[in-house]
Amino acid sequence: MYAALSDPYLRLAFWGGVTTVLLSVLIVFLILYLRLNLVLRQRREQAFLRVWRPILMRALSNSQEILPSLLKVDEVSFFKLWNYLHCSLRGEASTALNLLARRLQCEARALEMLKSRDRAKRLLAILSLGQLREGNAWDGLVEDAQSADGPVSINALHALVKIDAEAAARLLTPLLLQRADWQPARIAGIVQEARSAFSVTLLEVATHADSEYLLRALRLIEALRLAPPPATLLPLLGVQQANEIICAALRVTGSPQVLVQVRRLATHGDWTVRVQVARTLGRIGERCDVDLLAGLLKDEQWWVRFRAAKALVALPFLARAEFDSLRDATTDRYAHDMLDQVFAEGQR
Repeated sequence: MYAALSDPYLRLAFWGGVTTVLLSVLIVFLILYLRLNLVLRQRREQAFLRVWRPILMRALSNSQEILPSLLKVDEVSFFKLWNYLHCSLRGEASTALNLLARRLQCEARALEMLKSRDRAKRLLAILSLGQLREGNAWDGLVEDAQSADGPVSINALHALVKIDAEAAARLLTPLLLQRADWQPARIAGIVQEARSAFSVTLLEVATHADSEYLLRALRLIEALRLAPPPATLLPLLGVQQANEIICAALRVTGSPQVLVQVRRLATHGDWTVRVQVARTLGRIGERCDVDLLAGLLKDEQWWVRFRAAKALVALPFLARAEFDSLRDATTDRYAHDMLDQVFAEGQR
């Protein structure tokens, strides 16, 4: 055997086989260890829930029972369960959960977790501090809101809004407009809780027609369903503005005081602007706008014709008989077809 192993190729194959066996045994032991660790964690989690879930449920009825000690090893499990209940409940129930958490000194525990290098723990701490309205976390949360990590930053923003909406609006509106990775729909859901606070800062940005963040501000204004005043809208509806700005401004237009400027845009060279003009007239148009919308029914672009027809249907003062007369009087084939399509879709 030793003579055979004197061959370098056989020696290499032998030790390669030994290494493979040892690695296989190591992998088996590693799998067993991970499996055992998972089972033990699950058992501990179940034991934790058996003790703390009833305590938290009783706390919702303002129970003042003596609480067991919350072990450090159970902190993550507690915050997960506590935040789950917070997201499911509102009003007095949330207040009761906060009172119980403060009895356990959870604000100090969460502040400590906020410094963790473990991203999952930091996110859990951010959520918890927001629910607790913990003012001592303000500076740390502001720092996290500026983080390049999207989930960390946006959850920090949410926590800051919960703690102090007015201060968060003043401090974070610029960040709100700069962060392209923060989707307007998600942002709107967060700041909806503090709509009045953010409306002031967003409308202030919209008054500066040369702002580089104007388009994003208008999109957030639309998502929050805010109503910019005519003085803010008129400069944004000027023909010299970029098409995207005009369209965004038209989507948030709700004041009849800017109708004169809206009507001027009905002949705009960009069809996307004409589409928004038709939609706007459907919301706030007057009787004199019927002829203007009838003219848009003959537009070369299908979407303009479609929105013009929908706008005519939406006008509250246009009776069914008048609408029928308008359709019968239409000689343009495209306009007639579009009105027929609106009827076929059951819009009228």
